[in-house]
Amino acid sequence: INQFITLEFTNPEHEHLFGSIKFFSVPICIILIFFGIIDEKDSSTSVLMKLVSGIVVAVISLIFMLILMFDLCDWTTNETLYVHKENPNVSIAIRGFGCGAVDSTPPTERTFKIRAITKYFIYVTEFDLEGMDQSQWIKVENIKSE
Repeated sequence: INQFITLEFTNPEHEHLFGSIKFFSVPICIILIFFGIIDEKDSSTSVLMKLVSGIVVAVISLIFMLILMFDLCDWTTNETLYVHKENPNVSIAIRGFGCGAVDSTPPTERTFKIRAITKYFIYVTEFDLEGMDQSQWIKVENIKSE
Protein backbone atom coordinates (compact mmCIF):
# COMPACT_ATOMS: atom_id res chain seq x y z
CA ILE A 1 0.00 0.00 0.00
CA ASN A 2 2.72 2.47 0.97
CA GLN A 3 3.96 2.82 -2.61
CA PHE A 4 1.23 5.40 -3.21
CA ILE A 5 0.15 6.66 0.21
CA THR A 6 1.77 6.69 3.65
CA LEU A 7 -0.70 4.17 5.04
CA GLU A 8 1.00 0.99 6.20
CA PHE A 9 -0.02 -2.31 7.73
CA THR A 10 0.83 -2.70 11.42
CA ASN A 11 1.48 -6.41 10.99
CA PRO A 12 3.84 -7.68 8.25
CA GLU A 13 1.77 -10.89 7.97
CA HIS A 14 -1.29 -8.83 6.94
CA GLU A 15 0.83 -7.00 4.37
CA HIS A 16 2.02 -10.33 2.97
CA LEU A 17 -1.56 -11.67 2.78
CA PHE A 18 -2.66 -8.50 0.96
CA GLY A 19 0.21 -8.89 -1.50
CA SER A 20 -0.64 -12.55 -2.12
CA ILE A 21 -4.30 -11.79 -2.79
CA LYS A 22 -3.32 -8.95 -5.13
CA PHE A 23 -0.74 -11.16 -6.83
CA PHE A 24 -3.12 -14.01 -7.70
CA SER A 25 -6.40 -12.13 -8.17
CA VAL A 26 -5.43 -10.09 -11.24
CA PRO A 27 -4.46 -13.05 -13.48
CA ILE A 28 -7.49 -15.03 -12.27
CA CYS A 29 -9.78 -12.11 -13.09
CA ILE A 30 -8.24 -11.79 -16.55
CA ILE A 31 -8.85 -15.49 -17.26
CA LEU A 32 -12.43 -15.28 -15.93
CA ILE A 33 -13.12 -12.26 -18.14
CA PHE A 34 -11.95 -14.17 -21.20
CA PHE A 35 -14.14 -17.13 -20.23
CA GLY A 36 -17.05 -14.71 -19.95
CA ILE A 37 -16.66 -13.49 -23.53
CA ILE A 38 -16.87 -16.99 -24.96
CA ASP A 39 -20.25 -17.51 -26.54
CA GLU A 40 -21.99 -20.75 -27.53
CA LYS A 41 -22.14 -19.53 -31.13
CA ASP A 42 -18.36 -19.08 -31.37
CA SER A 43 -16.48 -21.44 -33.61
CA SER A 44 -13.95 -23.76 -32.02
CA THR A 45 -11.14 -21.66 -33.55
CA SER A 46 -12.58 -18.50 -31.99
CA VAL A 47 -12.93 -20.19 -28.58
CA LEU A 48 -9.37 -21.49 -28.81
CA MET A 49 -8.02 -18.04 -29.74
CA LYS A 50 -9.90 -16.42 -26.84
CA LEU A 51 -8.59 -19.02 -24.39
CA VAL A 52 -5.01 -18.73 -25.63
CA SER A 53 -5.08 -14.93 -25.60
CA GLY A 54 -6.60 -14.94 -22.10
CA ILE A 55 -3.90 -17.25 -20.79
CA VAL A 56 -1.15 -15.23 -22.52
CA VAL A 57 -2.42 -11.96 -21.03
CA ALA A 58 -2.74 -13.59 -17.58
CA VAL A 59 0.82 -14.98 -17.77
CA ILE A 60 2.21 -11.61 -18.88
CA SER A 61 0.43 -9.88 -15.98
CA LEU A 62 1.73 -12.56 -13.60
CA ILE A 63 5.31 -12.00 -14.78
CA PHE A 64 4.88 -8.23 -14.47
CA MET A 65 3.50 -8.60 -10.95
CA LEU A 66 6.29 -11.01 -10.00
CA ILE A 67 8.81 -8.34 -10.89
CA LEU A 68 6.95 -5.71 -8.84
CA MET A 69 6.08 -7.94 -5.88
CA PHE A 70 9.55 -8.90 -4.77
CA ASP A 71 10.60 -5.49 -3.56
CA LEU A 72 12.62 -6.45 -0.50
CA CYS A 73 13.15 -2.85 0.58
CA ASP A 74 10.93 -1.49 3.33
CA TRP A 75 10.71 0.95 6.22
CA THR A 76 10.90 -0.48 9.74
CA THR A 77 10.50 1.32 13.05
CA ASN A 78 13.81 1.17 14.91
CA GLU A 79 13.20 3.27 18.01
CA THR A 80 10.24 5.14 19.49
CA LEU A 81 11.36 8.55 20.77
CA TYR A 82 8.16 10.29 21.94
CA VAL A 83 4.48 9.56 22.56
CA HIS A 84 1.84 12.29 22.39
CA LYS A 85 0.54 13.31 25.82
CA GLU A 86 -3.13 13.47 24.83
CA ASN A 87 -3.21 10.72 22.20
CA PRO A 88 -1.09 7.62 22.88
CA ASN A 89 -1.84 6.41 19.33
CA VAL A 90 0.52 9.08 18.01
CA SER A 91 4.27 8.66 18.38
CA ILE A 92 7.53 9.94 16.96
CA ALA A 93 10.03 7.30 15.96
CA ILE A 94 13.24 6.71 14.09
CA ARG A 95 12.62 4.45 11.12
CA GLY A 96 15.12 2.77 8.86
CA PHE A 97 14.81 2.03 5.15
CA GLY A 98 16.75 -1.03 4.13
CA CYS A 99 16.77 -3.78 1.55
CA GLY A 100 17.69 -6.72 3.74
CA ALA A 101 20.02 -9.33 2.31
CA VAL A 102 20.15 -7.74 -1.15
CA ASP A 103 21.86 -4.57 0.14
CA SER A 104 25.06 -4.45 2.16
CA THR A 105 24.78 -0.77 3.13
CA PRO A 106 23.28 0.25 6.48
CA PRO A 107 19.65 1.39 6.44
CA THR A 108 18.82 5.05 5.84
CA GLU A 109 17.31 6.47 9.03
CA ARG A 110 14.76 9.29 9.33
CA THR A 111 12.36 10.60 11.94
CA PHE A 112 8.63 9.98 11.42
CA LYS A 113 5.34 10.76 13.11
CA ILE A 114 3.29 7.56 13.34
CA ARG A 115 -0.47 7.66 13.93
CA ALA A 116 -2.33 4.41 14.59
CA ILE A 117 -5.49 4.64 12.48
CA THR A 118 -6.88 1.20 13.40
CA LYS A 119 -5.30 -1.91 14.85
CA TYR A 120 -4.40 -2.87 11.26
CA PHE A 121 -3.12 0.40 9.78
CA ILE A 122 -0.76 3.23 10.68
CA TYR A 123 -0.37 6.58 8.94
CA VAL A 124 3.27 7.63 8.66
CA THR A 125 4.68 11.08 7.80
CA GLU A 126 8.18 12.51 8.03
CA PHE A 127 8.69 14.69 11.08
CA ASP A 128 11.14 17.47 11.92
CA LEU A 129 12.29 17.35 15.55
CA GLU A 130 13.58 20.93 15.34
CA GLY A 131 10.12 22.52 15.27
CA MET A 132 8.57 20.12 17.79
CA ASP A 133 6.59 21.50 20.76
CA GLN A 134 8.20 19.52 23.62
CA SER A 135 5.26 20.24 25.94
CA GLN A 136 2.98 18.02 23.79
CA TRP A 137 5.19 14.93 23.95
CA ILE A 138 6.42 12.41 26.52
CA LYS A 139 9.96 11.15 25.98
CA VAL A 140 10.15 7.38 25.76
CA GLU A 141 13.30 5.77 27.09
CA ASN A 142 14.89 2.74 25.41
CA ILE A 143 11.91 1.24 23.63
CA LYS A 144 13.17 -0.53 20.55
CA SER A 145 10.83 -2.14 18.04
CA GLU A 146 11.18 -5.82 17.22
